[in-house]
Order: sequence, then C-alpha cells, then structure tokens
Amino acid sequence: MMEGQQEKVLDAANVVEAKAMSAIDNVEKSSLGNSIPLEVSLPLRELTKYLMLFTIFESIPVYLIFCEGNKNEFLHWISKGTGLIFLVIAIIAGILDLVTFYGKMFNLYKFVVPATLAKTALSFLVVVFSNISSMYVVFIAILYSLRIALFDALFLYYLAILLRRIESDDYDNNGERLRKDVRGEKV
Repeated sequence: MMEGQQEKVLDAANVVEAKAMSAIDNVEKSSLGNSIPLEVSLPLRELTKYLMLFTIFESIPVYLIFCEGNKNEFLHWISKGTGLIFLVIAIIAGILDLVTFYGKMFNLYKFVVPATLAKTALSFLVVVFSNISSMYVVFIAILYSLRIALFDALFLYYLAILLRRIESDDYDNNGERLRKDVRGEKV
C-alpha cells in the first residue's frame, strides 16, 4: 500500500518537473528569455553604482525595524534614540554617496567613510536592540547587521578604487584603463 502511494507521489513529482522544464524551455526560446542575462560582466563604475544604490536602499528595512518598536521599556528608549539618529545619518550618508559618486568628487570621500561607518554601527544597534526577545532572534539580527556591514565595506572599497582611477591619468572617467598607442600616446 505504501509503495503504491510513494509511486504516485514520485509520478506526480516527475510530471511537475517535466512541466516546469517545458515552461523554462518555452521562456528561454521566447523574446523575454533572450533578454534575461545569463552572465553578468560589470565594469567597476557600474558595480560601484549598484552597490551604492543597494546600501542606500538597505536603510529602509532598518528604518522599518526601528518603527516596529521594542516592548521592553528600557530598550525601547535606546532603540528610539538610535533609530532617530540612524535616520538622520542614513539620509546624510545616502546624499554624500550620491554626490561623491555622480560628482566624481574624491575630496568628499573623507566624509563618506565616517558617515557610512556611523550608519553601519547605528544600524547594528537599531536591529539588535529592537529585536531582543530570544537568542535565536538576536543571532539572526547580528547576521543581518554583519551583512549590512559587508556591503557597506564593499561599497567603500570599490568607491575608493573608482575615485582613485578617475583621478589617474591611466584611466578614464568611468574607471576603465585607457588604451595606449604604439608610440605611447593615449588613444
């Protein structure tokens, strides 16, 4: 009896898999499937831009966590205070990121770093103090905060390299290496 039910389940799973593969083949052959990239090769400027936008938009979930509030009276005030400061710092950091990236202003980088570090530290405080209910939740909050820190660090790293390349004579305004003519002249 059990083997018959297992065979029915396996047959149903095989039918579902076949239909899914057929649908994927149809989409892959369609115009939509031809426009979906299967490989991504990003120049440094594009990679930096996407990281910047990602780090700006990742402030939204932290703000939503802050808005949820904390039921613990003492932690509520810590969360509320750091949340409001986080909001101001996140807006300042986002504006600095945009101006520095699109304005190609290397001299603003010295302000981007502390603003981003402050935003990262405050996001850690907001996320962790807003979610102290069990060790499991605290662990997940710390992991989420570490992910935020990782992407902020990657953005700062790529932005520094891009800005350094833009100021160099060997790279163009997009951070791409200039080709040199045989005689050593720039093309």
